[in-house]
This record gives sequence, C-alpha cells and structure tokens, in this order.
Amino acid sequence: MLRGRCIASLPAKENGTAKTPRKVTVGTRSLLALGVSTAAALTMNTTAALAMHTTAGSAAPAATTASGCPQIVAHDGYSGPAAVPGDGPVPPDSVAALQYAARLGAKAVKFDEQWSKDNVPVVIHNLTVSASTGHLVHGHVVHNRGNVDQYPAASLERMHLLTLPGGYTRYHLPSAAAMRSAAVAARMTSVIIEIKTPAITTAEARSLRAAVTAAHATAITSVQSFFVQDIAVLRQVWPSLAVTLLEDSPARLPPAGVGSVVLRGKDVSAQAVATLLGAGLRVGAWTSGGAGVPDSAAAWTAERADGVQQVFTNDTRGYLAWEASVGCS
Repeated sequence: MLRGRCIASLPAKENGTAKTPRKVTVGTRSLLALGVSTAAALTMNTTAALAMHTTAGSAAPAATTASGCPQIVAHDGYSGPAAVPGDGPVPPDSVAALQYAARLGAKAVKFDEQWSKDNVPVVIHNLTVSASTGHLVHGHVVHNRGNVDQYPAASLERMHLLTLPGGYTRYHLPSAAAMRSAAVAARMTSVIIEIKTPAITTAEARSLRAAVTAAHATAITSVQSFFVQDIAVLRQVWPSLAVTLLEDSPARLPPAGVGSVVLRGKDVSAQAVATLLGAGLRVGAWTSGGAGVPDSAAAWTAERADGVQQVFTNDTRGYLAWEASVGCS
C-alpha cells in the first residue's frame, strides 16, 4: 500500500508522446464524487469537505466477523514458501498468491492494479515492471525494464514474476480478469482492488468495470485508493461500486460516497476508529511495510481492541493462527 505523499504533476500516459500533465492534489479532500466541478473540488478545504460528507451521508459499515474479530484481508494474496512441492516460492500479486490465501482460509484478498498500453487492467504494484518481473539469461535473473503502460497486455502477461529480492518464479504477471476469475473459483467473498495509478482516465475506469463484469465478480469486488480523484472517476463510471479511501490523516473524514476507510497501523486509536464508525464508515487497518507497525499478534490484538473491522496483512498464515489462538476462528 505504499505511495508517495505528494504528486504535483503526472503525464496521463506514456505511449510514445506524453499528454498534457494532469494536476493532482493529494492532501485536499476532493469532492468530485459529489458532482462538484474539478476546479472547485481540488481547491475546497477540509472543513467544507466534512460538511458535505455529513449532509450527503455514506454507506453503512459492515459488521466484523461473527466472533467479533477483524476480518482478515490477505494483502497481495499470500507470499512465502509454497505448501506444495514445485509450486514455490509464491510471489505477491499473483494468481498463486490468491489461491494459497484461499487454501489457508482467507475469504478476502486485496491486490494492486495498473493499466497496460492497450488499456487493459493488469495486476502489479509499481508503475514500472522493474522490481517484480524478469527473465533468465544463462541461468541468471535479468529484471525487465520500463513502465507498465509502455507494454501491451499480452507482453505483460508473458513476464515472469519475481519474489523479493528478485528470485525467479514460474508464475506470470496476471491480467485483472484472470485474477478475478481465480477469486470466483476460490469462492472468495471479497476482492479489493487497490488503484495505484494517481490519475486514472474515464477509459481506464470503464475497462476496469468491463474486466470485473467479464469475470462475473461484480458482487464481490470493491476498490480502494489513496487518490480521491481516482475514486471520483470510478464512481462516475460505476455509481454502485463500493469504494474505500486509504487515509493518511485519521482526523479527516472522506467525501460522501466513500463507505470505508483504511488507516495505517500506526494511526489507529480507539478515538479515531470511534469517530469513523460514528460517521457510518467501515474501518480497516493495515500492518507491515509502510504501516508503522509490524505484522504481529500484539498489533492485531491492539487493533481488535480499538474496534477495527478489517486487518490487511502480509502474514496470512500468522494472522489466522492468532485468530484461532484468541478464539476468533
């Protein structure tokens, strides 16, 4: 879930010729989801955002698990040693990662998406292919190079995924449609897509909706992002879509239409959670990288006590073991 704190200007696409940069304001509570004009939304202050959120209302929060424990969301599926000989290691954001998370007992999964050169949503964390894909040359791993949107989807889906810090695997970079079809087959009850592109287009939003529909995964799919303007574009194209804001500031409420908020583990407190729940929001938290707290029983116990309803963790096996140990499973 890592991202940059501030992005001032980004090209729309890089298919040979850069388009006119689109300004992105990341700390401002953009209200595009309410139909406010782009200029007004990107300049409106937090006080006005809170007022409009209060008057417009938001989706009702869902309950925690029946036992009162936070629902686990397998962050990027499952990554780690494989349980079946010849299967591993399992890279994150792969079909195998989703399948392993399901085998362990996770019912909800979150993975990342970007768009290819030909406007097909694919599952990958970074804007570039360098960190997570590669090929073998004389038995040595060579990292691929370039931005995701410089490659057509067919080329991306032929790339082999790597495990950190760069181990070669037999698994390929999946399309969004393939990942969602795998989620349906695994009987996942929730598939959460994290949009990593800071300023998506209407065409990209439409292609995402088409991919979800084609995989018959509409009922289990929701979207989350740090970027409020991305959420607004998606809701314009797909009004019924459930959306979550990844929040840097627990003191602020999101725009109307956002039904859930996910906080960094370090920002979770009983007061912050109570404020968000009181506003009719579902509250999640994530542990591990970028969250300020590790994947650990101590962190999960504290988040449970604070009233968090979902926990996003890289340690699917560890979380489920903790859940069983405290009587949640």
